[in-house]
Amino acid sequence: MGRPEPWRRLFDMRPRSRIRAPAGLFARPVGAALAMAQDLIVGRRGDSLLGEVLDRAFAVQSRLGLVRVKKDEIAWIHFANGRDILQDEVWLKTGDRLSGRVDLKRVRFRTDDGERLAVRRDAIHSIVLGGSFRRQARGLR
Repeated sequence: MGRPEPWRRLFDMRPRSRIRAPAGLFARPVGAALAMAQDLIVGRRGDSLLGEVLDRAFAVQSRLGLVRVKKDEIAWIHFANGRDILQDEVWLKTGDRLSGRVDLKRVRFRTDDGERLAVRRDAIHSIVLGGSFRRQARGLR
């Protein structure tokens, strides 16, 4: 059967190495020390949360079957709204996209203030992952 196609690596959840770094070596600071929040959750009311999605992967039920995608490979997720967007959409950093249903009830999230939340799926409009958002950046108004 040979080597898998390059796109299969996006969906492969097996660890690449058994070597572990010492605890805390790559820990990210929380609270005021967190200079750059990476993720943004936009709520259905237009409110938003800035911080970090703690889930490592998302499962998408698509026409291809159940596909697990690593968080680091996702640019953003847009959830169906029942009117004009009938399926969830997962946009990958490669430019590819999956449509179907993201299989989750809640998203585990840590705000840039360090608070841990479980955000209900039905409250989420979209999630932007790996953005360069900063609370200190210039506002829209």
